Amino acid sequence: MTDSRYFINKDFYIKHSHVNSLLIKASKFTESLKYSIVIPTYGRADLLKDALESCLRQTYSGDVEILVVDNDPVRDNATEELISEISDDRIEYYKNTENIGCLPNFNRCIELAKSEYIIMLHTDDLLDSGFLDTVIPLLEDNGDIDMLIPGKRIIKNGVMHHQKGLGFLSRILALNKKAIQLNERDFCHYNTVGGPLGIVMKKKLCLDIGGFDEDIFPMSDYAFWVRMAKKHRVFYLPIELGTYRFFDNISSEKGMQRNYIINEYRLIEELINGKPYEKMMSGYLYEYIRYRANKPGLDKNDIFKTATGDIYKVSLCNKVKFAFAVIRFSLSYIFRALKTHIKA
Repeated sequence: MTDSRYFINKDFYIKHSHVNSLLIKASKFTESLKYSIVIPTYGRADLLKDALESCLRQTYSGDVEILVVDNDPVRDNATEELISEISDDRIEYYKNTENIGCLPNFNRCIELAKSEYIIMLHTDDLLDSGFLDTVIPLLEDNGDIDMLIPGKRIIKNGVMHHQKGLGFLSRILALNKKAIQLNERDFCHYNTVGGPLGIVMKKKLCLDIGGFDEDIFPMSDYAFWVRMAKKHRVFYLPIELGTYRFFDNISSEKGMQRNYIINEYRLIEELINGKPYEKMMSGYLYEYIRYRANKPGLDKNDIFKTATGDIYKVSLCNKVKFAFAVIRFSLSYIFRALKTHIKA
């Protein structure tokens, strides 16, 4: 395989450090606190309004900062007008003086949060009203949780779906309320985290591993989760505590999906490289990418030719490896779920 750089930890904040973020609206919090919900945004004020309302109607009564960082430098835009109309003093609103890009704005949110823990939220997404009342006691009782991944439901163009993979396994086995530690190998199968809806992380550790790397888009978040799991304690809580609203946009176009699948192949290939399970997982990966290509109706031979240098070839051996890897992955997860004493 070719050399890659998916899992490098370095300072990805510094590239845009020359760009200022203007404080437009200050919250009531003048000193550090424990929790911040951070929302990077650009346009889509109508969706941001929904996301903010989901934060403001939390049943949790403690202090939580709601930090919005607007990547649109234009003053008095729809986002700024929206924020000015909300009188809640928990909201802090910044505006970048230049458009630094999506992933660097993720990083800017991390930098600007004045809390120990950050809770990530996109403008597309919504938190259930009991989100904080569920995750905060769990974090308070288990201070060694460095990153917590809550479950979510998915609404795609108005139709609701439940998470597959670990989410499905947890539902059918009634493991929903258990927080299960994930390891590096779990991410060899697929992006178990998905988008950053409601993900809670210790700010210090986000700074330590260097933030999101914009140069490996669209794998920036996937690689970030793996880098966290490589060094720190990452837990999955399969209770559905939020709603991921998926709209057909540029990310759903076939060209973008093709690019994502090819990069997903390369990321997982790098992740398993040199591991004792490399041969087994290589067979799994081969068949997994075929499944990923077939689902949106892409040309799998085109994807395989780009990713591997050869077209797809049917292999009974690879199919057996795929099945074995799925069974092993499932049993490993179930064993850890039964063993854990961390519950919501």
